[in-house]
Amino acid sequence: LIWEISEKGVTPPYEITPEDFGYHRAIKTAISGKTPKQNAATLRRILQGETGPLRDVVVLNSAAALVAGDKVKTLQEGALLAEEIIDNGQAFACLESLVRLSQSLE
Repeated sequence: LIWEISEKGVTPPYEITPEDFGYHRAIKTAISGKTPKQNAATLRRILQGETGPLRDVVVLNSAAALVAGDKVKTLQEGALLAEEIIDNGQAFACLESLVRLSQSLE
């Protein structure tokens, strides 16, 4: 369920589905996390172009963050922007920069 909160108030809740964004519904085991090491490897693969239900989850969560951060107005716009950023390599480059930074602080 989605509730939109703004200075105007709170909207009535509504539901979104993967199909609203052109994705297929996945079974829970297909999108469940594993160990931290496996999850990190999965994220790298997604940010390097792997497609499938896990990427769909990343895109939809990113879309929500982009709406919350006022970068886009709708979840649909957010999903398109998230896909673009993943597909053009910016997301992976950002991850790599963050990894280098965190390793330099050790």
